[in-house]
Amino acid sequence: MANTTYNGSLVKLWLQIEGSWLEAVCSTELTLDQTASEIDSSSKCGISVLSGKKEASFSTTLQMLREAADTGTVGAREIRKFYETGDSIPWKISDAYTGGTIEDLSGSAIITAESFSWPNEDVATADFTFKISGDVTDAL
Repeated sequence: MANTTYNGSLVKLWLQIEGSWLEAVCSTELTLDQTASEIDSSSKCGISVLSGKKEASFSTTLQMLREAADTGTVGAREIRKFYETGDSIPWKISDAYTGGTIEDLSGSAIITAESFSWPNEDVATADFTFKISGDVTDAL
């Protein structure tokens, strides 16, 4: 098979709200970050570094909507409520909530940061940062 790239617009953020998977609508940016701390285990036997505690988070930028999002989707106004309550949200980063063919990552997260922007000559946006609880599951 040839090395085939794909467009990032094919991958979407899905949130499970009240038992239903809803697409986070009007997303312009989606980024997943995973890190592991380093444990220096150097000794007289040599220099060595081990992988320590793993942490993960993702962030997304959504365009603001005037009203609530359409049925089957979730917008910034609805997502903001999870920041206020501190509730955990099941999430997927995938091309389809039923299982992806390009990406199929999932887990649970809480929103740890939100930021809103209302520029004069551009679309209003909302930025959310999600701190992932536990591991990221890759179903591919």
